Amino acid sequence: MANDAVAKFNALMQEYVDKSYNELYEIASQSLSVAMDVFNKIAKDGNGAPYVVLFLSTTLAIDGKFTELEYKFLNDLLGGGVDYNSAKANVQSHYNDEAFDLADKVIDSCPQDMKTVLLMLVTCVAAVDKTITVEEARYIAKLLV
Repeated sequence: MANDAVAKFNALMQEYVDKSYNELYEIASQSLSVAMDVFNKIAKDGNGAPYVVLFLSTTLAIDGKFTELEYKFLNDLLGGGVDYNSAKANVQSHYNDEAFDLADKVIDSCPQDMKTVLLMLVTCVAAVDKTITVEEARYIAKLLV
């Protein structure tokens, strides 16, 4: 990325970090709803959840930490009833290059409007703990290009 593009990207990431939990939840919830509708339509079995889980889990895994706040956000997004240990194990199972590359391939195959929805979702998830780590920023940038 050129210096101007990097500055714009960093400013956008900071905008998300500065949003309240409720603002991030609203954006992520709307994005999740749109993503599920699209993925349900394209999934051969009509169940797009594995695609959404891929994006949520890789975003939560990329920095190697799964915080209580990230768990709360995930649980809220999914309507409650998410077991912490199961969620943590799922996130840990996505902490590998294969999962990260698969998410990148999936987003690359999406039309631009769907890419935007997915990028908003992952950015909200990354920003919920009031910071976007270098690893999270690199991951979002990888999904972006």
